[in-house]
Amino acid sequence: MLKRRFLLPLIVLAFALSGAANAGDNALSYETDCVMKTWGQFLAPYEQTPQLRETIDIGGGKTIAAYDMGPLQGRFAKQYVFFLDDGQCFRKAVSFGSYMATGMMREPRMYHVDLYTEDMQGLLDVSSKPTSFRTARKKALDVLK
Repeated sequence: MLKRRFLLPLIVLAFALSGAANAGDNALSYETDCVMKTWGQFLAPYEQTPQLRETIDIGGGKTIAAYDMGPLQGRFAKQYVFFLDDGQCFRKAVSFGSYMATGMMREPRMYHVDLYTEDMQGLLDVSSKPTSFRTARKKALDVLK
């Protein structure tokens, strides 16, 4: 069952940022210093249709929202995105995907795992194969807990 507090972030992701001409400007529309304010241009779904796959209670009022992003499409294509929610906003995110530039630069297409916090972005892993949800979930939980 989709928890009500995850519905608004999903709508914001899907509609407010989707298809934006200049994604960097849209990132500034968030009112708090959360991960989406800083990194919305990379975490937005654009052409993809995110589906909340799971919410994971990790204690202390924190949950992880796991989104399946659907088929890889667009410049910043993602397979999965996991957001750490502290009850006020998404503080961190781990994304699994393959950006268009990555696919154009080499064959086979390369897949990445990125960590986003409010003040930094870091590459965690690169591989030549897409990640299964089970593997992505384990890695995201290890990083976000």
